[in-house]
Amino acid sequence: MVLERLARAALSVVVLIIILGTAYFLLTSQKTGVNNSSTTVTSSSTSNIVGAVACSGTIFLPCQHLEGNESLLLTVKYYYYDPNGTKSFDFSGGNLLYFTGCCKGGGTFYVTSNFSVISSVGNVTFGGTNNMSEGTVVVYTITPKQGFSGTYQVDGFGDLVYPNLFVCANYVVISIGNGSPDYGYPLGSCTSSVTSHGYQANSQGFVDGFLTFQIVGSSNSSSP
Repeated sequence: MVLERLARAALSVVVLIIILGTAYFLLTSQKTGVNNSSTTVTSSSTSNIVGAVACSGTIFLPCQHLEGNESLLLTVKYYYYDPNGTKSFDFSGGNLLYFTGCCKGGGTFYVTSNFSVISSVGNVTFGGTNNMSEGTVVVYTITPKQGFSGTYQVDGFGDLVYPNLFVCANYVVISIGNGSPDYGYPLGSCTSSVTSHGYQANSQGFVDGFLTFQIVGSSNSSSP
């Protein structure tokens, strides 16, 4: 009788071990099988001292310093939601981008002619009921003219900055050479979002009819 009870107890322990082992295997498989598709946003919130010029950006919009033989590579993701129709955007040659300086002679001035831009993507059609082309990735190669220096900003990426849907300070600061003269905008803080102006976010977290962008990478590339 005692041996029978011991045999039953031992069998129960074996079954329990098998159950626990199977559960652990399943949990481990699910954990290691997760595909993390979140995107890391380039952060340049700490200042990069270039000579006497401090080059600083925000967590969403970086500040990048270039030496004379370098180009700026910016990787940008674009979204445009409109269930009522589609809209095309031409990214080729940096058609959407422009380069400005702040406050020379009391106002903004343009220095676009001092830069050349190559885009990895041309004309793209977004929107419609099937949400065409959402999350399109565009890589910009931005090269300043030889001998050109100073601190400026690149603008024109889109209407809103993802993920906070900011409607202000939509630019990247670019510092070239010794960073002087410094014509960069004072960044300050930017907390104004399109939703705070009465626009409603859709089920995807965007606002219909706005070209929204996210800078997902920035780096330097030296020319041979």
